[in-house]
Amino acid sequence: MIRAMAAVLLGGLSMAIWVRMALSMAGRLLGADFAVDPQTNQLTTGWIALTLPLSFIGAMLGGWMAASIARAKALASVRALASLVLVLGLWMAFTTRFLNDGAADLVVDAPGATAGAMADAAPGSDGGAMRQPEPPVWFAFLTPLLGFTGVMIGGTIRRRASAG
Repeated sequence: MIRAMAAVLLGGLSMAIWVRMALSMAGRLLGADFAVDPQTNQLTTGWIALTLPLSFIGAMLGGWMAASIARAKALASVRALASLVLVLGLWMAFTTRFLNDGAADLVVDAPGATAGAMADAAPGSDGGAMRQPEPPVWFAFLTPLLGFTGVMIGGTIRRRASAG
């Protein structure tokens, strides 16, 4: 039981570390303007296109790690991690997209709005701080599904490799 729980925890941790490091290095190499459009403060298509496969690889790594650590309970641990990724990811997508202040969302979605104007119009803003760019709605909901799939694939690859 403890081994299975450790497998889920360490699988999730390995996912988080991979994604954080990969996106951090990509951001440093490609620059901030590649990730966020300075005119609109929106994530760029290029950054989204880069994030999806890097996140998928991280999810596969997490599933592989969970299956490796759990051994006899590999399937249960991989399913638990995949379910956790899906549930938490969808919850975060839902709360971020639909439960924050509607006035801030209107500013973010305004065509042609500058980052400075968005910072000035954001509720509780000090006037100079930029808001965190939000991903498109489809991206926020696709990422947990992609994570779930990646964890399951990574866990399956590891389970099959150890069985054969």
